[in-house]
Amino acid sequence: LSRGLGDVYKRQRKTCNPRQCAKRPIPLANFPTFARVSTHYTPYYTQRHLHMRRIFLIGYMGAGKTTLGKALADLTGLSFLDLDLFIEGRYRKTIRQIFDEEGEDAFREIERRALHEVAEFEDVILSTGGGTPCFFDNMTYMNSVGTTVYLQASPEALTERISLCKHSRPAVRHLDGEALAAFVRDALTRRTPFYERAHLTFDVERLATDNDTNDAAHRLQQLLYGKRGAPLNSSPTHSYLI
Repeated sequence: LSRGLGDVYKRQRKTCNPRQCAKRPIPLANFPTFARVSTHYTPYYTQRHLHMRRIFLIGYMGAGKTTLGKALADLTGLSFLDLDLFIEGRYRKTIRQIFDEEGEDAFREIERRALHEVAEFEDVILSTGGGTPCFFDNMTYMNSVGTTVYLQASPEALTERISLCKHSRPAVRHLDGEALAAFVRDALTRRTPFYERAHLTFDVERLATDNDTNDAAHRLQQLLYGKRGAPLNSSPTHSYLI
């Protein structure tokens, strides 16, 4: 890993140790086996996944990918990595600065390269950007190397959350009221087909309090590992959780 990544790790509650990540995979007897039935279904249960755990959290901005990801990392003992923070540490610029200075096309290429780099880590929960699954072959790639979870919420819930911190969101910082709501609805319409290619869909309509977040993290842990906290049976099944 290049210089500058230390800043990324210091800024996150649960981090990947670069030296540890470089070691051989840690064996895992059984890997989560739920898969959503979809016309875009990509088989993800392979022998390779018996030896590693990569959980990709995807969804629109404001869905709670970072918040829920950190809570899930605390429960599972996995490391947590935010793709946006990884990029900011690598380029020593905020995502907003990269958008403003380089434009979206350049940012998406940066994002694609960063995604492939962090996907080399093992036993990790990765929070992606809202647009990450929608460009290049990113969604297919994530499905092939780990378990993807779509954090789903209504346009109304997402708009309310985004309005509280839109100054840090380059795409919406200039929008208010109905203009913001219309932007979110339109973006979701275009991005949902990509999100729905995830192996799992998980409802995050309620994430208003710490209790909501903790409850959601426990439910997601049960979905991935079973009610007793152990990996589920290795026979693949098909399910859709809402």
